Amino acid sequence: MTHATAHRILLDIVAGEDSLGTIARDTAKGLSGTAPFCLWLVGPVGAGKTTISSALLHAMGLPDKVPVLSPTYTYIQEYTLPDGRRMAHMDLYRGTAIEALEDAGVFGDLSSFSGMLIEWPPLGDDAAAAANLGLAPTHIMTITPVEDGARRHYQFAVAR
Repeated sequence: MTHATAHRILLDIVAGEDSLGTIARDTAKGLSGTAPFCLWLVGPVGAGKTTISSALLHAMGLPDKVPVLSPTYTYIQEYTLPDGRRMAHMDLYRGTAIEALEDAGVFGDLSSFSGMLIEWPPLGDDAAAAANLGLAPTHIMTITPVEDGARRHYQFAVAR
């Protein structure tokens, strides 16, 4: 695993897009005992981090009619599930320092979220700053494209 030490692998599968619903449901089950959770999504450009985020939020109860949008340019998208849980979907790809984003008010009150999905989690010094903001991972999902291009290797694990 990258970025943090994985303590227990909960899911390790190579699958195509037709299996996303099952992967999302299994991941949601793995997150269910952790509140709040912070899931770091790790993988190269085009690996499917936003796609699995959408499947996961819908598996957690977000109505199918609600689109899950990439937070690449807004840094954060917020969703409220029918049961009232608030979810944050973040994309920190552009590499702006965590402190600068905090100063700009991008993160607001993170304690109000039941869960956070973070694409392109911070590295190095920014990882420590992120942990101070409550963005340390509880879980990590690594997504690696397989050589055939149609499938991905998904590994979902407890991070601490």
